[in-house]
Amino acid sequence: MKTKKIVTELLEENKRYSELEIMPRDKEKELHNLLKTDEIITISGVRRCGKSYLILSILKDLPGALYVNFEDERLAGFTAENLKEIYKSFIEIRNPGNKVYFLLDEVQEVKNWEKWVRRMHDSKGLNFILTGSNASLLAPEIATTLGGRNIEINLFPLSFKEFLKVKKFTPEYLTETETSKIKYYLNEYIEHGGFPKVALVEGSFEKKSILMGYFNTIVYKDIVKRFEIRDVEQFREFAIYLIANGSSLMSYYKLKNIFGVGVETVKNYFRYMETAFLIFNVPIFSYKLKDQMKYPRKLYCIDTGLRNAVSFRFMEDKGKLYENIVAVELKRREKEFYYWKDDKQREVDFVIKENLEPKHLVQVCYDIEKPETKNRETKALVEAMDKFNLSSGIIITEDYEDDEHIEGKQIIYKPLWKWLFQSETQV
Repeated sequence: MKTKKIVTELLEENKRYSELEIMPRDKEKELHNLLKTDEIITISGVRRCGKSYLILSILKDLPGALYVNFEDERLAGFTAENLKEIYKSFIEIRNPGNKVYFLLDEVQEVKNWEKWVRRMHDSKGLNFILTGSNASLLAPEIATTLGGRNIEINLFPLSFKEFLKVKKFTPEYLTETETSKIKYYLNEYIEHGGFPKVALVEGSFEKKSILMGYFNTIVYKDIVKRFEIRDVEQFREFAIYLIANGSSLMSYYKLKNIFGVGVETVKNYFRYMETAFLIFNVPIFSYKLKDQMKYPRKLYCIDTGLRNAVSFRFMEDKGKLYENIVAVELKRREKEFYYWKDDKQREVDFVIKENLEPKHLVQVCYDIEKPETKNRETKALVEAMDKFNLSSGIIITEDYEDDEHIEGKQIIYKPLWKWLFQSETQV
């Protein structure tokens, strides 16, 4: 199909997109503010987390814009040369004036896109919003090619507050009834996660089917195909194992023994999954870089719904799921965090660093009201507070709420739903 005809069709589709009622996201305001900078905006995140709808939400506000999704079969195999033709046809058809925006969705599908984008941004003043479903969009070499002119937005599946908006539940006051509803929705959020489409459909079977579809697409399209993995079944089993064992310490050598492959293969598989935003890892806190390299890392899945769908378990993993939810939320809040463990095996789930020093400690404990559990978790937290010279720490619980002092240290117990309600600038 000729490029001019494709662009004509795209503009008709753009008109329909601009009239859609789009699910609001918290990142919309940030995106609008970044438009004032004239920098190249890149939006990255796991497949189906809502990147396309985020840029479509501002399409109606940009009359000189063209939205192009490069997963469209009409654009298969497009290169930078085709981008030039799209631009030329768009100018001929639309004559958009001075402020031209190209909204390029899944731009990593286009070979050599970055050089064309930089040249058009520099020479023509063309404005870009780019999305991608793998971390190549965030790679240092891409930033170098773009000349440091890009600003990044990292998008995640829905936060719990966004999830409640999707459910049309936004109470002004928390009565006992409304608090019970929040807890009900929290259980749904933990079990099925925050992917937008999953949040909108009804029925557990339908939700799990969608999530398994996402997992398979990410594995086969974003990883196996892209990295030319030969033993597809082995990699799929590896991916399932890592996701099913989230909120756990992982070492390359342990995985090597489990799967009977070389350490380099394990490292590559690990990196591929991180590149596709399926997982992320958290290192141990240490002032020594070699310790961070030496000790196992804690692994988390990008979405608990995806984890549950892939692992076929939910109820027995509530504690690990709570921890995973907190890890993703800290990532969403752009915190720098680690786990802590001493030589007596006392452990704190999250050490949050600000200005190069530990500032906050967060422990996650689903069943804190068991005496032996409470004793173990508080001892570890107090020990870490002593080590880092901190006066307080938080324990996130299922429903227990309290404030107590142990050995002169303040411990704040806060239910998960209430912690998720906090401002994103808080810990």
